[in-house]
Amino acid sequence: MPSALVPTLDSTSVPELIRTFLDGRSPHTLTAYGRDLDDFARFLTGSRQEAIGRFFAQPTPAANADVLRYRHDLAARHVAPATVNRRLAAIRSLTKLARLLGVVPWAIEVQDVPQETLRDTRGQGGRDGR
Repeated sequence: MPSALVPTLDSTSVPELIRTFLDGRSPHTLTAYGRDLDDFARFLTGSRQEAIGRFFAQPTPAANADVLRYRHDLAARHVAPATVNRRLAAIRSLTKLARLLGVVPWAIEVQDVPQETLRDTRGQGGRDGR
């Protein structure tokens, strides 16, 4: 049953969903997630509100296919794995809130990209170089 906060997916509920998603986050997180959502919206071709609204209006397979295509697009643009994973986390987190509020019945299943673990090249000794 849809929530009173977001009763249906329409042009007024999407901004409220996004505001609720961003509410209470640190300024740094707000900036990063804002950029992440805007980049995803550009990929889906539309404003943040319009693209997110269309994204949540589709069935599960199409939504997961969009996120998978987005992940491949980020890799093709040579975006750092940590940034790709943060962007995917933002989409999954927004979708989780939408599911919690009854906007969508599905979840994003797309996995993060692997990150290369760098070796410690500081030489012998501890952290202080001794």
